[in-house]
Amino acid sequence: MCALALSAMVPTCFAKDVTWDAMADAAAAPAPAPADDAAAPAPAPTMDGERTVVDVAIEDPRFATLVTAMVAVPEVLDTLETPGPWTVFAPSNEAIATFLAENGLTAEQLLASPGLGDVLKKHVVAGKLLAADAVNAVSAGPITLTTLNGDVDARMVDGTLYVGGAAVVQVDIMADNGVVHVIDRVIQ
Repeated sequence: MCALALSAMVPTCFAKDVTWDAMADAAAAPAPAPADDAAAPAPAPTMDGERTVVDVAIEDPRFATLVTAMVAVPEVLDTLETPGPWTVFAPSNEAIATFLAENGLTAEQLLASPGLGDVLKKHVVAGKLLAADAVNAVSAGPITLTTLNGDVDARMVDGTLYVGGAAVVQVDIMADNGVVHVIDRVIQ
C-alpha cells in the first residue's frame, strides 16, 4: 500500500432516526459564551466574499444534516471557512440517516456527542484532491489518505472510488478553498 501525503481535516458525522426539525433546532441554539473572553484565540483568516466548501454544503439540500452537525462543532466549521485548501468527503443526508440507524442513535444524541468533531474531521483532508488525481493515485492499489482525524484508505472497487469504506458518488464540486466529493456512507 502506498501513502498519499495529504493531511486531512473533517468532515461529517451522524446516526439514526433523524428528525430534521430537531437537527435544525439544535443548530439554531445559541452557543455557550466562552468563560474568559480575554483568553480566546485570535480568529483564523476567513474567505470573505469567496465560495468555501462550507458554502457548497449550505447551498446543497443533500447536506442539510451535515451542515447542522458542522454548526454544532464550531472548530470544524471555522476550519473549513479558512483558505485551506480542503478536500471534503461529504456524506449525504441519507448516508447520515443510515449511520444513525446502524448505531442506534438519534439526531439529538449525535449532536450532543463529544465525539462528533472527530467524526466530522475524518471526512476532511488538507489539500485539494480532485477525483482524477485520486483515481490515478489508487490505480496501482490502495493508498492511505490522512484526514484531520487519522488515516483512511482509498481504493478502486469495480470502477468506483471508495474512501474510508464510502463510495464516492459525485466528484469535484469546486469551491474557492477546495473541493467537495459526495459519499454514500459516514466514514468511521
